[in-house]
Parts: sequence; structure tokens; C-alpha cells
Amino acid sequence: RAANTLPQPLATHDLKRVVLLSRLGFPPQEGEQVAETLTGTLLYLQAKRAAETETSGDASLASAESRFATAVALQDQFFGKNQAHKLFSHRRQLEGYLLERRQIQTNPELSEQQRQQALADASQRFKATRDAEATP
Repeated sequence: RAANTLPQPLATHDLKRVVLLSRLGFPPQEGEQVAETLTGTLLYLQAKRAAETETSGDASLASAESRFATAVALQDQFFGKNQAHKLFSHRRQLEGYLLERRQIQTNPELSEQQRQQALADASQRFKATRDAEATP
């Protein structure tokens, strides 16, 4: 929520101030990590908002898939693939599953029986992936 109150787009001096303030109260190494993660988050949210503005109002499946792919690319860009996976894996799985369900439901080539089976298969894959990631 706090990120939403910051000026958009975030000026360089505003970003430097946020980084400086985010380091306070932490040992140097941890402060640097907090500042890095916060900076990535702010820049990611700014880029995501800009990308969403371009496709706002379009509820098509293709647009939803494009927004998802853009969000994943931006997450990887601003956090790195490993950190982005740690931060967003559950959300990515859920959004991917919901997109897959939408694809199945809007596929005119599937019979009702095929559609139900495809939805059940997608649900099983989602649960298996979710459970595998939850296991330490």
C-alpha cells in the first residue's frame, strides 16, 4: 500500500531517499538486502502499472495471457529469476492455472465431456505442483 502513495513515476532522488530510509535500523548486509528488494519492488510495480495501462479494458484471453507473460518477465527483470521464483511462485502457479482453465472453457473444439476431463486434469496438475512446492 505504501508504494501506491509514492509519486509516479518515481524520480531518481525519490528512489534514493527510499533506499536510504530502508537501510536504517538494519545491520549493513541486511540493510543492503532490504534496500535492494524494496527498490526492485518499487521499480517492478511502476513498470507493471505502465504495462497494465496499455492493455486496460481488454478482457480477452489473449490479453490476459500477454499481461501474465509481461508480469513474469518484469518480475524476472527486477528481481532476478531465483528471487522472483521465491517471491512469486505461488501467484504464478495460480494465475497460470486460472488461464489454463479459461483456455479450456473457451475452446469451442472440446465436447462437454472433454472439457470436464481437461478441467479435472488441470486441477490435478495444479494441486500436484502446489503440493510439491510446499514440501520442504
